[in-house]
Amino acid sequence: MSYDLLIIGAGLSGLSALQQAYKRGFEKVLIIDYEKQAGGFTRPFFEMKRFEKEQLFYQQVQELPYEVRYQTTVVGFFPDEQGKQHQVFIQSPTGHEQIEVKRILIATGSLEKPREAQKVPGSRPSGVMTPLLAASLLEKGYSLGERIMLYGTGRITESMGHLLERHGATYLTLDSSEYDLTRITGVSKLSSIQYQNHSMLLPKEEPADVLIYSKGRIPCTFFLKGTGIERDPHHHIIVDEKGRTNVKGVYAAGSCTTAGDDQHEHSIEQGQYVMKSVL
Repeated sequence: MSYDLLIIGAGLSGLSALQQAYKRGFEKVLIIDYEKQAGGFTRPFFEMKRFEKEQLFYQQVQELPYEVRYQTTVVGFFPDEQGKQHQVFIQSPTGHEQIEVKRILIATGSLEKPREAQKVPGSRPSGVMTPLLAASLLEKGYSLGERIMLYGTGRITESMGHLLERHGATYLTLDSSEYDLTRITGVSKLSSIQYQNHSMLLPKEEPADVLIYSKGRIPCTFFLKGTGIERDPHHHIIVDEKGRTNVKGVYAAGSCTTAGDDQHEHSIEQGQYVMKSVL
């Protein structure tokens, strides 16, 4: 099977690129995503006030007449150095398939960086999670805990707080731009956290049985290892001002790139802008 354009990732950047492809009259387009539905990693917060733009956009792109394959991942990627015909191997619930594409847009997004990646000292008890995991548990009807500490800053942290309130949970917020976590304590279950800023002589300890931790991002680009597509030391895809990678015919947009941001504030616009270069 061959396509003119493959979009890897059906999050905000991927969907905005797909919208631009439709406006330009592209026909042979395939978009894939490993999740069961489109929207990306910030989708649980679309109903929150800080994500009104994303919610409206998501509603607009629901009926685009393109082939979308969910629960589908890239398991092999062989870029053509001449940029004429790239080979991609994908895996889905229906099996394994090889496709050939002229142009590729990578918009695989990023996940929140967990406390392990930030090297926060202490034990590794249960009860420490990212906003995405916390939102998923709430959506499934689980109660998170009695003493919830929300650590982070920006619209994802703020929206997570509103989501907790909607589910009747109480919590304390610790602004990650003002305070550093200095230790996490607990054996099988989280019992407390310690934090400190420059004005405090000693860390302060706060009892907690749940810590929702949001600081930084990890781009979902590990499938690119060995492909020749350049990434920075933090695994972000290196792109120029037009979203071009170092491989001809391969582009990237959104939070998986060096042009992305932790709060996914500009993912829609980046997908639209980079798509102009693709087309």
